[in-house]
Amino acid sequence: MTSTYTVFLVLLGAFVMLMALMDSLVKIKNKTNLHKHFVTLVSLFSIHILGLLLQILMSGTSIKPIYFEYITYIGAMYFGVEIFLISVLYKDKNKDITKLKWLYIIPTILLGILWTNDWHSLFYVKYSTEFADTVFGPALYVFMVYSYGLIITSFISMVRVSIKQSGFFSPQSALIILGALVPLISNAMGALRIVESNVYVMPITFSVTAMLYYIAIFHLKALNMIPVSFKTIVDSMSDSFVVVSDDGTIVDLNKTFIDNFKKFGEVHDKDNLYEWMKQKGFVDLKSVKKDIAEARKTRDVITKEYHIKQDEYDKYFEVEYQPIKAKHSNEFVATLILLRDVTTLKKDTEIMLKNESLVMLGELAGGVAHDINTPISAIKSGLLMLKETVKSEDEKMLVERMDSCATKIVTLTNSLRNQIRNIGSDEVMDVNVTTVINDMATIIHNDLTKHRVKLNLDIKEDIIVKGNPAKLSQVVTNIVVNAIQAYEDKGGEINLKVYKNAKEVVISVEDFAGGIPEHIRESIGKNILTTKGVSGTGFGLYLAYSVIKGAFGGEIRFDTEVGKGTTFYITIPNGK
Repeated sequence: MTSTYTVFLVLLGAFVMLMALMDSLVKIKNKTNLHKHFVTLVSLFSIHILGLLLQILMSGTSIKPIYFEYITYIGAMYFGVEIFLISVLYKDKNKDITKLKWLYIIPTILLGILWTNDWHSLFYVKYSTEFADTVFGPALYVFMVYSYGLIITSFISMVRVSIKQSGFFSPQSALIILGALVPLISNAMGALRIVESNVYVMPITFSVTAMLYYIAIFHLKALNMIPVSFKTIVDSMSDSFVVVSDDGTIVDLNKTFIDNFKKFGEVHDKDNLYEWMKQKGFVDLKSVKKDIAEARKTRDVITKEYHIKQDEYDKYFEVEYQPIKAKHSNEFVATLILLRDVTTLKKDTEIMLKNESLVMLGELAGGVAHDINTPISAIKSGLLMLKETVKSEDEKMLVERMDSCATKIVTLTNSLRNQIRNIGSDEVMDVNVTTVINDMATIIHNDLTKHRVKLNLDIKEDIIVKGNPAKLSQVVTNIVVNAIQAYEDKGGEINLKVYKNAKEVVISVEDFAGGIPEHIRESIGKNILTTKGVSGTGFGLYLAYSVIKGAFGGEIRFDTEVGKGTTFYITIPNGK
């Protein structure tokens, strides 16, 4: 009596659990085919357990226990089919499964055989709630082979998909594997009579499976898992990175994204990006969803620009929406959203446009900086992944060399951006001369290499002056480039030295290219020279003189000797 009472309570608990599952599933909005078939599966489990509960309650009556099997098998007959269809949708949630309806034919025929068992005993020769006392008919063996064949096939498929998507040691995979083993092992051992079992074991174990699969698929969102073995890479990216599933669940995001938007509150993977954006209200959610839909429809990358301004937060982002396909199919499983902070570029461009004479330079430099940053980010990410896979020393050296070159390009781009920042602006600020010189040296590296000229820098300390960094860079670049060209591809050296005294900061640029001819010395700084000349003077020195005097309150002078060389001295009042 105690055993029957315990079994009744366990079955009742399983039934209540299934009802709770059903309630959770029904409340889900925008149900997919997977949701619908999972509801059907839970309903079948519920019917099965309900029949067994009635069997126990009516055990003292004249009604034969086998008649309650007529109810329980309404659920049991279609277990295998529903689990198989769920496994198909788990692998591809957009799969058309209408052509698989024929799978219901055999269970339906077997159910009819069970309901007429009294006439032919094809299902049960002798029925008992204890497997040890039961004599199976041939139809029941057909049912077991058919159902367990579908169930085992389904479990193998779901385990493989889960491991491929989220990894063997992920919670999702662990629950899928455990959910497969619990009913298979317990029911197989009972059916083979290795251990004593009864008809109540199967629904209980399968109810546990339903709960485990519900947690894995809908709570931990195993369907939204995408292999993300490059976490370190995306966290090192300078651009913000987030991957979202169809319903807006964040599959992965990098530290840059979190840092860029931490003002609006914390956001983590597994959160719903759409709900978070709607709650924070810093961007038009409808516009974002529209852009994602457009990317899916066109099957191409969609690029848009967003201006996000809230209180003191004021940034411009260039946003790329890229649909992501599953590894082994054409199904789009998620959307990659790449956000590039172009605030500096945007504001630099606006400032440059104020000065008509610098519009072309601004467009060129801004465009180069923007266009280089995009592919280099991808290249460096790929190289980081390659470093983990290459084995031979030659391959490692090649990857390291490629990574070094990519880093040089990034440095060049950043230097270029530093050069153009604040061009066209009359704003006076503290200028780090050392930084300006180093950036200039990076920018003109190709010119130095091309003309076989070595630039020797002598800067003992960080030196600060008052003025505009971009304008100072223009002046120094112009003078150094003139010195390079003065060598006329013969090669040589240029000595650039920065020092200060109590009154002024001095930047000297010395070459050994033969000096400036006497007939043009008087014109330097007073007239615009359109001929570079063999001595290294050229177009732009007039502007250099004007900038140093007007923007810095300084002077430019030079010493030259024909047959030897020239030294230009830029002197700026000591602002510190």
